[in-house]
Amino acid sequence: MSRVESAALLIVALAAGCSDSLPAANDDEFAEALFRRPPSELGPHIRWWWPGGSVEHATVEEEVNKLADAGFAGVELQTLLFGLSPADVAADPRVRTVGSADYLEHVQTFLRASERRGLTTTLTLGSGWPSGGMFSTDVRPRELLFERMDLTGPMDVDVPLPVPSAPAWVQESNLLVPVLGPFDPASSLLAVLLVPIVDAAATPPVLGVPVDVTASVVAGRLQHSVPAGLHALMFTYEHTVDHLVVGAAFPGATQDAHVIDHLDSVGAERLLAEQSAPWLDALAPLVPDEIFVDSFELVGELPWSAPFAARFLSDTGYAITSELPFLFREGGESKYVDLLRGAGGPAFESQSGRGHRAREDYEDVRARLFMEGFVEPVAEFARERSIALRMQAHGGFAHVLDAYAAAGVPESEVLFAGGSMDFLELAGSAAHVAGRRVVSSESFVVLTVSPIPLSLDELWILAGRSYIAGINRLVYHGAAYPYARGTGDRWHPFSPDAANGVITAGPFPIASDVRAGEPEWEFLREFNLALTRLSYAMTRGVDRSQVAWLLPEREIPDTAAIGVQPEFGESATSLALRRAGYPYDRISPRMLAGARAEDGQLVVGAASYRALVLTEWPSAHPDELAAVVRLVTAGVPVVVLGDLPTRARGLSDAAARDAEVAEHVAAVRAAAQLVDSDSELAGALAAEGVLPLISIRSSDCTTVSTAHRELPDGHLFLLFNEHPTSCRATLGIGVPGGRASLLDPVNGRRVRLPRADEATIEFAASRALLLWVEP
Repeated sequence: MSRVESAALLIVALAAGCSDSLPAANDDEFAEALFRRPPSELGPHIRWWWPGGSVEHATVEEEVNKLADAGFAGVELQTLLFGLSPADVAADPRVRTVGSADYLEHVQTFLRASERRGLTTTLTLGSGWPSGGMFSTDVRPRELLFERMDLTGPMDVDVPLPVPSAPAWVQESNLLVPVLGPFDPASSLLAVLLVPIVDAAATPPVLGVPVDVTASVVAGRLQHSVPAGLHALMFTYEHTVDHLVVGAAFPGATQDAHVIDHLDSVGAERLLAEQSAPWLDALAPLVPDEIFVDSFELVGELPWSAPFAARFLSDTGYAITSELPFLFREGGESKYVDLLRGAGGPAFESQSGRGHRAREDYEDVRARLFMEGFVEPVAEFARERSIALRMQAHGGFAHVLDAYAAAGVPESEVLFAGGSMDFLELAGSAAHVAGRRVVSSESFVVLTVSPIPLSLDELWILAGRSYIAGINRLVYHGAAYPYARGTGDRWHPFSPDAANGVITAGPFPIASDVRAGEPEWEFLREFNLALTRLSYAMTRGVDRSQVAWLLPEREIPDTAAIGVQPEFGESATSLALRRAGYPYDRISPRMLAGARAEDGQLVVGAASYRALVLTEWPSAHPDELAAVVRLVTAGVPVVVLGDLPTRARGLSDAAARDAEVAEHVAAVRAAAQLVDSDSELAGALAAEGVLPLISIRSSDCTTVSTAHRELPDGHLFLLFNEHPTSCRATLGIGVPGGRASLLDPVNGRRVRLPRADEATIEFAASRALLLWVEP
């Protein structure tokens, strides 16, 4: 039976079990009866952790039934070693059996039990993360390392090639999460550069123009005449990163499971051919509804791949070798270390400014290789098997919006970037541009100082914030298979236990231990029904965010937050737009370059907007700015806050492209609304005729957040009070309609409002309501 047929039968069954027949669900239309009793397949999902392969068929069936009874619509299976000690693993050989015939038989049991209960199923085609496993050939990621030798000329140099050493971030990263094996001193020389040191005392040191002296390497020694002055010899090596799949429960030892090279298609090909395809073939005729790719926690001194140098030359027209010193970052590029201290700046500054441009070219080539080498092959694999690809694109090497858009179901998470609104908005934004209806999020997961379950209010804050951001399917993180450790303690993968040597994902507990069927979770079914109502409403019609806001950066930086904090980490621009009643999407520079104007509106892919907002855009490709000129000339309102690009992005043909950028910027400045502060954004938009559809006429609420779905015959607005205090607001309703109603997702009730152009609303603390405007 197909998934479509299953969904249709489920709706029929719902109708048969009710005294009044429910209408069939339609993606565009909104029915009050279906809001009260929404289709169960639109309910939240849950991540289900298994202790590797150590599960029982009967328990799998029993637990699936518990999750279904609690109101979950789907289950994602993920296997982990986290929460187990080496002694636990040694005492139970079944833990390390992920991928074996016995393990796949248990997965079949999971799929059958889920099918009987009408649950959507998702498989992570591996164990732990990032993507990797145990393969017949070495497809580990690559990096560049360098060793530096300073000297003062004139002098003749005859020195052996230094042996590269482990970067400092390797030890730092392993202190947080042990993801790297022992450093391998084996490497291959890529280049030796002789670089004048212009200012050794500067931070970072300033260097002159590098000279390639690799030809002076003879029999493992560098023999070269150094001119007068202070110089640095930069020995650059290609090196294999021993990045282990963290928490993996594959057979064998921890050091046998490696992350693949995400910048070379050979890595994805090996993953799909030797792990993903055989697993799915073994499960046939059973098929999961989705496959899942978790976020990319990638590491390296300077991420590299075998085809990188040739691709760089092809794309940019110049060899990367001469610019190598300026590509490195202080402290390398470890996801885990960056989380604690922030991303490092350039390891070296170029006297001419070429270094920044070369680094931009490096990042652009790296992004293309990431998309072509991993994202696109995995997406094509899923399409060929008629399985949806659900993917968390953050933490990778491409622009996060472009990568999200490649997924069938883009997925965000509330742990990355502290769950800030600026970050949460990205997955939904990409989905709107790509024409995807479902947007998911790894939800209800926060760092805590003690493993106390989240309160219902905290759950509502996290849920409401996600729905406002354009997310319409929540994936609980998560539920643990009932398994007893050797100590007799109940297993939970995210409860650190350093005293007993437990394998851990970090030093802090994560409050996400859902125990369906237990007394403290008695509220779960009613809460899930409320979420299902919201998901039903927020998948009807079309999202109508009014503003497209350019995201020039590759992604929002990650950061950590302890507990649930309303509006944590949100930028002043995001707050200014939302508090003024302007729901927004973010778009990438690539999306902007392909945008067009239609009837004075900005059209980006499948989405349309009333205005474009540009903020702090340091450099750009000329075609991106040319698109802005086309749009503003065609009558699309453009508001600029902060600096527009002062130069072209990248090094090739820089002078000519800089001139193009300057010409386009002048045209934008002449036609756009220019503002100096976030507080002026709303006024500038209004001056262009872009008025908020929900305006605040009076309020004692800190923020009334809104999201808008346009229906064929009306409008739905999600209204959310994120703060833990009740408040009152009078809202102006700026869409035409004959009547307006409030819908409560908690009880499904509808209250008619006396007016269709204004509503005075009492908001409960941390709760959401729906405003329905009909003709």
